[in-house]
Amino acid sequence: MKKIYGVCLILILFVMVNTSLAVLFYDVPSNHWAYSVITMMSNKGIVSGYPDGTFLPNNSITRAEFAKILTISFNLFEKSNLKFEDVSKSHWAQNYINVASSYMDHYSMGSKLFFFPDRKAVREDVIMAIVYSLDLEKEEYSYSSLSKFSDRYDISSNREKYVAIAVENNLVRGNADGTFNPKGSLTRAEVCQLIENATTFKNNKKVEVVSNDLHTHKWSSWFAYSSEMHIRYCLLNPAHNEQRPHSFEYGYCIECNYNPSIGREDIRIVPTETAKPIDNDYRYPALTLKTEGDFYYKALNNTQKKIYDEMKKACYKLETVAQLDQFEISDMQVALNALRGDFSQFFWIRTNVSYTYNKFGKVTSVSFSIPSNAKDIVDKLDAKATQIVNGITGSDYDKIKKIFEWIIDNTTYERTTTEQDAYGAILYGKAVCGGYAKAFKYLCEKMGIECAVVTGNTDRIEDNYHAWNLVKLYDKYYWVDSTWGDGKICLDDNQEESFANYNYFLVSDKDFLVNHFPDNGFRMKSDKLIQLNLSFPTCYDDSYNYFRNIGAYFDYFDTNKITNYLKDTIRKNPQKAIEIKFGNSDAYSRFIEEFFTNKKIFDVIRDAIGKRNTYVEYSYVDWEEINYLRITVKWEDV
Repeated sequence: MKKIYGVCLILILFVMVNTSLAVLFYDVPSNHWAYSVITMMSNKGIVSGYPDGTFLPNNSITRAEFAKILTISFNLFEKSNLKFEDVSKSHWAQNYINVASSYMDHYSMGSKLFFFPDRKAVREDVIMAIVYSLDLEKEEYSYSSLSKFSDRYDISSNREKYVAIAVENNLVRGNADGTFNPKGSLTRAEVCQLIENATTFKNNKKVEVVSNDLHTHKWSSWFAYSSEMHIRYCLLNPAHNEQRPHSFEYGYCIECNYNPSIGREDIRIVPTETAKPIDNDYRYPALTLKTEGDFYYKALNNTQKKIYDEMKKACYKLETVAQLDQFEISDMQVALNALRGDFSQFFWIRTNVSYTYNKFGKVTSVSFSIPSNAKDIVDKLDAKATQIVNGITGSDYDKIKKIFEWIIDNTTYERTTTEQDAYGAILYGKAVCGGYAKAFKYLCEKMGIECAVVTGNTDRIEDNYHAWNLVKLYDKYYWVDSTWGDGKICLDDNQEESFANYNYFLVSDKDFLVNHFPDNGFRMKSDKLIQLNLSFPTCYDDSYNYFRNIGAYFDYFDTNKITNYLKDTIRKNPQKAIEIKFGNSDAYSRFIEEFFTNKKIFDVIRDAIGKRNTYVEYSYVDWEEINYLRITVKWEDV
């Protein structure tokens, strides 16, 4: 996979305006923006001041100081077995570092580990540690949440995930100038506020912040009295220091400039004039494919199917609002995710979806933020896809193979604002795994071939989120991963060779599930995983395995057969790389030993070209976990 670029964020700062409180530190008066959190954390023993009575709120915090704050704030206690060269047993923070090092980054130099306790704690590292401490590292997230930051590409690629999660959960925000400054240090006051946000979140009291004029509000829960009233209790702004009713119109509070139903500012959900009956022929032609995806629809219960059907009709008509009966938010979210999985052409439902609640807390409508150029994108996507599929002929196998190859030949793995959409790959030629998988599904269904997008992990331990496809061919199912099929190898002269990696094309469970672990459901922000009544069909057939069909697949180790295959391949096309795949790790290991360790490959090359007095060299790239090698040979007359 390629490098992922991201962006970073900063903390949420709350304005404190009460001046009648006792001052604990001389340099933190009661009107200081962080007075409340600094006082609270000091009283809890999480932070402390200096002998001269100061707190120095604007001083940078060190990694050791943050380790202490993190450990105490989240009640962490399990020590790691790591030994750091720069943290002695007498170091004041040694115990805290032993615990926090499971959540914070550390560094290796040769065989030795270092913590660098006196270095300044930087924003992106602190964010990662807090996300881990809150057990949010497997949360669903979108890199689009970072797009508003002008310095998004300054975020380290291995930190962008954690920053995105923190932003989407309202733990951090960007600077007023539109930056995040990911490598910048944090002040002691900022860390106090950040920890307060995190512990509030942990205690299921997630912070809601909304600006109204020059005031900043931190709201408690809101309670609907009727369709015309609600009560909110502001914890910060003195203008709202008592419970009182606020009138609102269509879920929008005029006084608070806020929509309590969906937690966003300046949005008024206005009901449609009159509910009109939906025509039977409701599909916008450019959104209609020969095969309509229903893989996830089948896993829904009857209630969720009703919601799904209404949203689908609205999307087919390019309408911004889907009117519903009264439904639970959990059913709505599951239905929405199923629709996302089944319809890659409805690209606008991937983000910016909001809901309207009634006074009983039930969802009564769903609103989609359809971009103004959506119709133009849909038409262009349909036209381009039609052009592609019209140029593809042959059997269904041939069609699937040519779609697989078209995506590989015409798509670059690159992060953009459309990276997760089918049209990002098909129209612009740039996408990541989600875009690859949705484009493959869209083109298959355009030709009438049943296909589904599947999400999951590519590692049993680490959370390597990925997307691929399940496709039906002649009443049997096969796995396809066009992202990993987009193979690239770095050659000796630092040039890249691109090729179609057929290890991930129409393969069985045996060859595919070695490094692909499907989710049995949807990843949600509120839960780790929503389990569905979903079972993936068994992919047992390997008759369309590319390597079997070209004679490059060996179920067991046979020296003579392998030697003959290598010689024939070199003779037919000396300039082409040799691909070879084994049915088990034992056959793969024996090949490595006999042909590479014992150097039999040199004799094979010389016999194939019919020259003994020749300088021969070879190189290879291997995927050991799938028992595959790609060998390049060269020779030169002496």
